[in-house]
Amino acid sequence: MLKGITKSGFEYEIADEVLDDWELFEVFAKIDRGNMTYIIEAAKMLLKDEQLNRLKEHVKQQHGKVLASAMIEEIAEIIQTNDDTKNSLSSPTL
Repeated sequence: MLKGITKSGFEYEIADEVLDDWELFEVFAKIDRGNMTYIIEAAKMLLKDEQLNRLKEHVKQQHGKVLASAMIEEIAEIIQTNDDTKNSLSSPTL
């Protein structure tokens, strides 16, 4: 289980089976190649509905808007933490 708190104070938990998902790695690869639209898909896969909705509430501004820049910053921080974790998962030797 990956547990963390972003710099802004958002607490999250990501189950091990979510981290060990080939399709999630494919999404990460698309993001790494510069296709930032896949950050939405990564967020949905990592956080699921309940946590993603809590994150939206966490970054919501006083005027009721959820700023894309704030969401991207939070999700990028979570992915970077996950990046460190995925490197520590055991991988088969080819």
